[in-house]
Amino acid sequence: DMGDLAAARSLADHGLATARSNNWNNPRFHALLARIDQAEGRDPAPHLAEIRAWTARTGDMQHIIEAHLLAARQMLARGDSQAALGEAETGLSHAAACGYGLLRIELLVALARIRLAWPDAPKAIQAAREALDLAAHPDCAYAWGEAYFANHELELARRAFTRALEVRRRIEHPGTAETERWLARTV
Repeated sequence: DMGDLAAARSLADHGLATARSNNWNNPRFHALLARIDQAEGRDPAPHLAEIRAWTARTGDMQHIIEAHLLAARQMLARGDSQAALGEAETGLSHAAACGYGLLRIELLVALARIRLAWPDAPKAIQAAREALDLAAHPDCAYAWGEAYFANHELELARRAFTRALEVRRRIEHPGTAETERWLARTV
């Protein structure tokens, strides 16, 4: 989350190697490596396949939901909005039913981005508002700001980006400059 992908990959690779050498069957490191792959613009499919193979055997709901999130993000990156929507909605249903709050927030943010790709700014705002209502957490990023901007609601976008910028500055997030650029576009 802080942008040090090389260090994150090194730690996750080491963790996966340790897990394999000790015969620990857990998809945690595959999930981390899939997220890193996505951040680097790589295909996370091999790690996603490992997660889904694990969850097919175990029924591990947390990782079932995370697989839906990762798949939704990947389908969106590939330009397949329909498949992304299906993955996000299925993951959201599971997250809401099973009480996985942070994953639910992440899925709502993903859903907002998917709706922006349609484009359907009102539904993007609805998903982003729900995420914001669930938590004012840094993981929510600022998808609602992008949705407001796309719907030409510049004052609401400015407020969302201002709030996101405050959080990003406080945690020294590497995406601060990007948020500043979005904020400048609302003026």
